Amino acid sequence: MVENNVNMDKFLKCAVIKYLFLKGMSGKAIHDDMLITLGDSAPIYSVVKSWLRVQTREKQCRGWASFRTPQRCSKYQKRSNC
Repeated sequence: MVENNVNMDKFLKCAVIKYLFLKGMSGKAIHDDMLITLGDSAPIYSVVKSWLRVQTREKQCRGWASFRTPQRCSKYQKRSNC
Protein backbone atom coordinates (compact mmCIF):
# COMPACT_ATOMS: atom_id res chain seq x y z
CA MET A 1 0.00 0.00 0.00
CA VAL A 2 2.83 2.40 0.83
CA GLU A 3 4.45 1.73 -2.55
CA ASN A 4 1.20 2.71 -4.32
CA ASN A 5 1.14 5.99 -2.39
CA VAL A 6 4.75 6.71 -3.36
CA ASN A 7 4.01 6.04 -7.04
CA MET A 8 0.85 8.15 -6.94
CA ASP A 9 2.69 10.97 -5.18
CA LYS A 10 5.41 10.91 -7.85
CA PHE A 11 2.79 10.89 -10.61
CA LEU A 12 0.89 13.83 -9.10
CA LYS A 13 4.05 15.91 -8.67
CA CYS A 14 5.00 15.18 -12.25
CA ALA A 15 1.52 16.18 -13.42
CA VAL A 16 1.79 19.48 -11.55
CA ILE A 17 5.21 20.16 -13.09
CA LYS A 18 3.83 19.40 -16.54
CA TYR A 19 0.84 21.71 -15.97
CA LEU A 20 2.98 24.60 -14.77
CA PHE A 21 5.42 24.06 -17.65
CA LEU A 22 2.59 24.25 -20.16
CA LYS A 23 1.45 27.49 -18.51
CA GLY A 24 4.90 28.89 -19.34
CA MET A 25 6.62 28.88 -15.94
CA SER A 26 10.39 28.39 -15.78
CA GLY A 27 12.00 25.50 -13.94
CA LYS A 28 13.18 27.72 -11.10
CA ALA A 29 9.72 29.28 -10.73
CA ILE A 30 8.10 25.83 -10.67
CA HIS A 31 10.55 24.60 -8.05
CA ASP A 32 10.06 27.71 -5.88
CA ASP A 33 6.28 27.36 -6.12
CA MET A 34 6.44 23.69 -5.13
CA LEU A 35 8.74 24.52 -2.20
CA ILE A 36 6.23 27.05 -0.89
CA THR A 37 3.30 24.69 -1.38
CA LEU A 38 4.78 21.30 -0.43
CA GLY A 39 7.59 22.27 1.92
CA ASP A 40 9.86 19.35 2.75
CA SER A 41 8.05 16.92 0.44
CA ALA A 42 8.78 19.04 -2.67
CA PRO A 43 11.08 17.41 -5.23
CA ILE A 44 14.63 18.74 -5.41
CA TYR A 45 15.49 21.15 -8.22
CA SER A 46 17.43 18.56 -10.23
CA VAL A 47 14.33 16.32 -10.36
CA VAL A 48 12.18 19.22 -11.56
CA LYS A 49 14.81 20.04 -14.18
CA SER A 50 14.92 16.42 -15.33
CA TRP A 51 11.13 16.20 -15.72
CA LEU A 52 11.12 19.53 -17.57
CA ARG A 53 13.72 18.20 -20.00
CA VAL A 54 11.42 15.27 -20.82
CA GLN A 55 8.43 17.61 -21.22
CA THR A 56 10.41 19.88 -23.54
CA ARG A 57 11.41 16.95 -25.74
CA GLU A 58 7.83 15.69 -25.88
CA LYS A 59 6.57 19.16 -26.77
CA GLN A 60 9.13 19.39 -29.58
CA CYS A 61 8.08 15.99 -30.87
CA ARG A 62 4.43 17.02 -30.85
CA GLY A 63 5.40 20.02 -32.94
CA TRP A 64 7.23 17.62 -35.24
CA ALA A 65 10.14 19.77 -36.33
CA SER A 66 11.54 18.70 -39.69
CA PHE A 67 14.85 17.46 -38.28
CA ARG A 68 13.22 15.00 -35.85
CA THR A 69 12.45 11.45 -36.88
CA PRO A 70 9.51 9.40 -35.54
CA GLN A 71 11.98 6.92 -33.99
CA ARG A 72 13.64 9.68 -32.01
CA CYS A 73 10.32 10.98 -30.70
CA SER A 74 9.13 7.54 -29.62
CA LYS A 75 12.42 7.09 -27.72
CA TYR A 76 11.73 10.25 -25.71
CA GLN A 77 8.12 9.29 -25.03
CA LYS A 78 9.19 5.90 -23.68
CA ARG A 79 11.60 7.58 -21.23
CA SER A 80 8.93 9.88 -19.84
CA ASN A 81 8.24 9.35 -16.14
CA CYS A 82 4.84 11.00 -16.38
